[in-house]
Amino acid sequence: NPWCGVGFGNFKGAFAEQQVANFSSDHRPLKEQYAAGSPDFAFNEPLQVGVELGLVGLGIFMAIICLTLKGLTEEKTGLLYTAIALLIFSLASYPFNLLPFSILGVFLSAVARQKNVVVSPVRWPYRIGGIAFVIIFMFHALVLRYGGRYYQAVRQWNLIQPAYLNGGQKSILPEYEKNKAFLLDESRFAAEYADCLYQAGYTKAAEKLMRSRMALFNAPESYILMARIYEAESDTAQAEAYFTKAMLHSPGRIYASYLLADFYCRYGRLSQGVNLARKTLDKRPKIISSRTKEIQHLLRHMIDNHMNVERQNES
Repeated sequence: NPWCGVGFGNFKGAFAEQQVANFSSDHRPLKEQYAAGSPDFAFNEPLQVGVELGLVGLGIFMAIICLTLKGLTEEKTGLLYTAIALLIFSLASYPFNLLPFSILGVFLSAVARQKNVVVSPVRWPYRIGGIAFVIIFMFHALVLRYGGRYYQAVRQWNLIQPAYLNGGQKSILPEYEKNKAFLLDESRFAAEYADCLYQAGYTKAAEKLMRSRMALFNAPESYILMARIYEAESDTAQAEAYFTKAMLHSPGRIYASYLLADFYCRYGRLSQGVNLARKTLDKRPKIISSRTKEIQHLLRHMIDNHMNVERQNES
């Protein structure tokens, strides 16, 4: 999407799809596979702006930067060095995604005014003041109305999250329903809400929600949830596709590989499942936890079961 980008705020989903495509090749080095993660940002603001808004948005962004630097140079103040430091910082982090740095950027752009701007007669200050008053009043009204309700929704979400994490998805589904109008653009909330719908048996609604919000997700867990939803709908082809995406997204992890191997075995494709199980056991996870050991045990059990079935068939 070179000209208009993938859309504002859609970096995570675009990155996830490209990472899956990247690791679909068998020739990627192991070091690269084990280093793969689920970043929410590009850690380079111009790059992220280019991905989300394309060359058009990137051109506007760079024009604002150039005009700001030009204006600050003419002002001959120390703010020029502040702007340069902020821009250097933005090449290896994501400051403009954080509110304090965004406010600082707007302040620097406002200070970098052109000295040759002509101020019109006395009436203009009054008109500008009146317009500014109306805009500020409307902004505060929106903040008080929407911001207050958003804050309450976040508070309620934080209160019900422990129940979600302890497996109470069905019982707290109504609470997610109440807050969806304000929080569906939050990736974690959208994933949890879709999981609640899936656990409660509303698979079509869960599928529709996940498909409409896939651009917000950059984690193998989102692909796993989609696979389970499709499997519940008896669409095994799509379920296999999303289990495969989950495995390819982060090849250094073994959970998604185990789920795909288990999927193959449950649907009678034992040789594929066992081959994948053996390949998964050959992986060296970065962190050996109790959960990792449990998955490795299940993979060995899967292989042993297959060997027993083969012996029985031979006898």
